[in-house]
Parts: sequence; C-alpha cells; structure tokens
Amino acid sequence: MAIARAVYADADLYLLDDCLSAVDSQVSHHIFERCITGMLKDKVRHLQITGSPFSVKCRKMPSLK
Repeated sequence: MAIARAVYADADLYLLDDCLSAVDSQVSHHIFERCITGMLKDKVRHLQITGSPFSVKCRKMPSLK
C-alpha cells in the first residue's frame, strides 16, 4: 500500500526500504517489474534490499562494510 501511495505522489526521488520482503515471490516480481522498473523508470530510485533475486537487475550496488 505504501508503494502505491508513493507512486501516486509522483515524487522525483523514491527511497524504498525492503518493500518486497512482506509479499510472496510472485507478487514481489510483479511489483518490481511493473512498478519499480516500470512506472518509476524515469525516477531516481534507491531500493534497500537484503538477499533478493532482484539485486542482479540493479545498476549500482553499494555495500556497507
């Protein structure tokens, strides 16, 4: 629900903190493809994820030591 509100707000920057962990893999894939890389493709997105299969699709991956 929070992702839908954020997209509706039409911001320039989106900070998404582990937003895919609360849903199953099919729903998270749908959200990632349709929303994060689809509807938000022209926006700046910072996606905080832990051990996700979507990390290979990210352009930059900073890591904390």
